[in-house]
Formats: sequence, C-alpha cells, structure tokens
Amino acid sequence: MSTFVRNYKTQYNIDLMAISVQNEPHTGQQTWESCYYSGANIHDFVKNNLGPTFARDGIKAKILLPETNWDQAAWATPTIADTASRKYVGIAAYHFYIPWMNSPVPVPHPYAKANNLELWETECSNMGADIPGMAGAMDWVKVIHGLMTLAEANAYHYWWLYETGSTGEGLIYPSGTTKRLWTIGNWSRFVRPGWRMVGLPCYYSTDSLVGFSTFRDTASGKFAIVAVNFDKTNSRSLSFTFSGFHASSVTPWLTDETHDLAAQTANPCSGGTFAANLPKYSVTSFVGMGVTSAPGDVRVDSLSASSAKILAGESVTLSWKTVNAASVSIDNGVGTVAASGSATVTPAVTTQYTVTAQGPNGPALRRITVEVFSARAPANPSPVVNGLDYKYYEGTWTALSDFSTLTPVKTGACGGFFLTLRGREDGYGFRFTGYLEAPVDGIYTFWTSSDDGNKFYIGDTLLINNDGPHGTQERIGYIGLKAGKHPMTMDFYDASGTEVLGLAWKYPGILARQSVTINRYFRIGQTATAAPLSAIKRISQQASAVLYDLHGRRAGRSAGAINTRQGIGPDAGVYIAVPEGVDKKAGTARLMVK
Repeated sequence: MSTFVRNYKTQYNIDLMAISVQNEPHTGQQTWESCYYSGANIHDFVKNNLGPTFARDGIKAKILLPETNWDQAAWATPTIADTASRKYVGIAAYHFYIPWMNSPVPVPHPYAKANNLELWETECSNMGADIPGMAGAMDWVKVIHGLMTLAEANAYHYWWLYETGSTGEGLIYPSGTTKRLWTIGNWSRFVRPGWRMVGLPCYYSTDSLVGFSTFRDTASGKFAIVAVNFDKTNSRSLSFTFSGFHASSVTPWLTDETHDLAAQTANPCSGGTFAANLPKYSVTSFVGMGVTSAPGDVRVDSLSASSAKILAGESVTLSWKTVNAASVSIDNGVGTVAASGSATVTPAVTTQYTVTAQGPNGPALRRITVEVFSARAPANPSPVVNGLDYKYYEGTWTALSDFSTLTPVKTGACGGFFLTLRGREDGYGFRFTGYLEAPVDGIYTFWTSSDDGNKFYIGDTLLINNDGPHGTQERIGYIGLKAGKHPMTMDFYDASGTEVLGLAWKYPGILARQSVTINRYFRIGQTATAAPLSAIKRISQQASAVLYDLHGRRAGRSAGAINTRQGIGPDAGVYIAVPEGVDKKAGTARLMVK
C-alpha cells in the first residue's frame, strides 16, 4: 500500500488523501475483489503492518476503516480501543446500505467525535428501480442532508457515477442524467474539501418542512447555504441573517422538477440579511463571498498583483477594491488612489504594498508582497554534449553527506538522473553535475520529488532542500535566470525502500509545470559524432543499436545502417542510440530525425 501511494504520486502527481484497509470486510468473499477481515484482523494489520510502514515511509494519506455498514461499528472497536493502533487512524468510514427510507435519520457516530476522527460515508447507491424526477431525488437529499447536519459527517460519496446497464444505481446513463445527480451537486459543486460547517444547521422543522446548513471556507471567505424545501405542494419564503460575516449578494443555484442546478438571479443583501424563496420540493444553494467587517464599515475587499514574482526592472500591476472608504492610499511611492482601481509599480527590491482605506470607524488594511529576483547570467560553456556527469557513492546515511569529502565508488556520464546506475538497492548516493539550459529569460519555478533526500543547486545557490529520510516528497524553489546554460548540481541519497528522483519546472511561455527533459541537460565534452539525418534517409549507425527517446523510452532498433523510420517513433525528434547490449543510461550517440 505504501508503494502504491508513492507510485501514484510519481506517475500522476496526485497525492492520495486516504486509503482503506479493506472494503466491506464483513461480507467475506464476493464476485468482486474482496476479503474477510474480523475486527481483530483489522487491528493487527493496522498496528503491526500498515501503520508502522506508513509512518516509516512518510506517507501522509490517512488510514480509514472499517468500511462496513453504518450500523456495524463493531468492526472498528479493537483498533480504536487500542491506543497503539488508534494513533495511525484518521477516518472512521462507513457505507450507508441500510433501510434508511423507513429508519430513523442518521445520528452522530460513536467513534468519530470521541476519538477526534473524521467521519466519512464512503459508499451508497440506489438499490432498486429508479424513481424519476424529484420524487426519487429527494430521498437522496434526505440522506445527504441528514448525514451533514445530524450525523455531522465530513464527507459523502455516491457509489456509481456512470452506468451502462439497468440496475438503477447510476447517476448518469447513456440516455441522460438522473435528477439525483443534480441534487447531489447542490453540495458537491460548492462545498469543497477544507470547508467547515458554521452556525446551527437545521435538519428540518415539522411545521415549515425546510432544512438548511451553511458551509464556509475561512481562507477565501466563500460560503454556501444549502436550503431544502421538503414540502411537495408549497413554496417557502424565509430570510437569512449573517453572523460574524456578511456579503453584498448571494447567487441561488436551484434544483427542482424543472431546473438542474441552474443559476438564478442574484439576491441582494441588506443589513447582513437576504430574502429567499424556496420552490416546492427543491434544493437551493445560496453562494457568495463573505467578509468579516460589519455592514457600513470601511473595508478592502481585494488586493492582487498581476505577478507576485518578477525580475529586477520589470513592472507589475496592482489592483484593488474598497467599500465605504473616504480615502484610499498605497505606500511605497504610490500615494493617494481611487477607491477601486489599478496602478503599475516597478519595485527595485522585494516590496510589501499596503492599501489603507480610511473610514468613520478607522482604517482597513490589506497587504501584498511582490518578490523581485535578479536574473542569473548563464555560463554557456563550450564544447558541450547532452547529458550529465555523475559520481556514485555507497554508505549508510540519514541525511545527505558532503559528497565532496567522499571517494566515489564509480564515476561516469549519463543522460539524466538515472538511478539504475546504482550498484545496490539501498544505502547509496549520487552527485549529478552539468549544465541546465534555460530557454528564455524569466522567473523559473522548480520542483524536486525524491525518496529519500535530495538537494538541488543552480551554481552555488541551494535552490531546493528536500533532504532527510522520507517517502516520496516534493519541494519547490524559485530563481531568476537568463536564457542559456547554467551550472547545476543534484545530490541524492536512498537509505532504504523505493527510490525516486525527479525534476520539474515552469517558466514564462508555458502554462503548466513540465518534467525537465534530458535534452536540456549538458556536460563538457565533444559534439556527438552522429550527424542529423532525414526521417526517410539512412541513420548512420553501422553497429546494431537500440534507439531511445529523450524520456528514456525505447523507440526502435537499428540492425546496422537502416533506411526507414519504421519503429523509430515520432516524425521528428532527438534520439539516443545505444549499442546493442549496453545499458541505455550510457548512450552517447545523439541522432536527430528531422
């Protein structure tokens, strides 16, 4: 399981939030992947195996258990009762396959709050023929709303998103969507991970048949009030009053018999209150941005910079918006400004800008920092060839050693951070050196991902320190570079377990981070002997060789000189040619296919 979590991060750059010990351990062997676990089995596995392994490897994914039905809490009892196993558990997780239509509404779970665990409902679906329209959808609204307000659950998961069959379990079918899809969306579209329920929720009152709950993200101020009208005949009018924050308006998103999570006209807020109309048999999410100042007080609603990091000599645009301000000013040479607007600044050094809005009850402030970087000049050595130099070491370390004081076991040249050059599986280290080619002037963002530790240098600057024993872990660094080739060093060690080392970057002109491909690495050396060749002319490689692309993937094979592109790869590109029987990491012949 530890390897699975780390490989998921390495291959897809996705951090798994949680991992389950066993799905439905009470059901025994089924036609799907399954296994019977008793409560004692779960306890022993978590205490003696899974928990210690996750701790050793630095796995942050939370362990959840037991994933039995909601009324079968006993499967978790041995694990929760023992502090030695309880410390590894983060989530109490249960399915909701119980006859809830005719049962009492959900109640708080016995283990969650008492043990400071999150409470997740992790599987539930329709187990019979679909009831069309809101008549069927409101059954699901009752479950979700009850789990959120009464059981105080932290998460809800529906089992089957898209179904091609006819079991009635899907949310979406080839023929279209179910109404319950949209009612679930009244929560899932707006109430995001990390949000918290605020105020006192109401499941529903028997006289008004209206229930509601409020969720808020304290970091951004965004909020959502999910209101349910269980009345099948009549609409309901009511008002909401904010406490502790307020908003200028809210946007209703309505699901009823004729609307599928459809945005409606915004409702204005006055004096911290807004009026709402809930159509019959409906779910409405009222969405807005909350601020903590009282109505009428001066406030700075927003302050942003067109770029938070710039090169020395570059300019950046500050934009702001204030409310109820008699006057507004920005420090560091900007001066008096309009209540809302923008201004261009050119800071010589890293500078914090403060917007001050004056009002009858005193000033309101908001700050933003613009970081200024010097652009490092390239070294641009010559002559160079693609690749890196490496030194390989063996030893027992809990942190990176000063490799310059050690004698390497072996040295050589390689195409990139090829850990397959190691001489053993654990207890080794590498120092990779060479030059990294920056394609444009600008601010560069670098990410290293490693298991265990690494340090990444540009010149003498330690840009990223990702040292220490840990599972796959990512760190980030920023630097200003001018276009050209810059000296770089990557130090890495592996103590035990899986080994991972990767480098990614983002720079002006690309929208998202990318892995640094090996055609950007250079070392001092003579120009490669192979000449650029046409895709339809012979590749001048007289000995039998294997061709690899610049990601190290096998792209083809040449049996002596070849006259065709078949099996080589894309129509154009750069390839590494490796003599047959030689490790691809040692390849030096660089072939250009135009």
